Amino acid sequence: MKGVREHYELGKYLRQRYDGFLSKAYHASQIYVRSSSFNRAIMSASANMAGLFEPEGDQLWNKQIRWQPVPIQVVPKENDPMLWTKRPCPAATQLFEDFKKSSSELRRIEQKYARLLTFLGQKTGLNRTLQLYNDVYDVFDLLNCQIYYRNDTTRDAYHIDIGECPRPCTLNQFGARSVPRIPRDWYKECGINECRDQKSLRI
Repeated sequence: MKGVREHYELGKYLRQRYDGFLSKAYHASQIYVRSSSFNRAIMSASANMAGLFEPEGDQLWNKQIRWQPVPIQVVPKENDPMLWTKRPCPAATQLFEDFKKSSSELRRIEQKYARLLTFLGQKTGLNRTLQLYNDVYDVFDLLNCQIYYRNDTTRDAYHIDIGECPRPCTLNQFGARSVPRIPRDWYKECGINECRDQKSLRI
């Protein structure tokens, strides 16, 4: 339950940092919590809110339990292009497959680092030679998050440089720079003709 504890501590840190900006009492009109549909993510969000909104006064419904339920909004992963990054996209898949077949540079890199890819496959428990683009990203993403982006509650928040964005990068500036990279119509971008719930897939 280490992850639960860390998210609870992060919620306590957010309370300390934003106290006065966020009210101590939970108000649905003040905060919107969104999670992916994976159980571990929902649990993380719940633990975070437990630290951020510890009940007081009228919201203290049980004196033995310093906790109150905070709604966590969830969208099924098949309808969630925002948080489910591995959602199938036929158009992107086809472009990627064409690139893998035609790129001499990709083959050169795979040959150059063949021993490293085999080593990583053994040490990560996959027990096979990793594919450069299909597997290495998952390994890199885990290490990258641990080395560069892992914050903790024992120090003040620190700036993370985001390319093409001034420092500090405000939410509006980050949003403006994200627009060209986020499809407004996921189905159209991915070449999918039918949509069961078109509105839920628009950002």
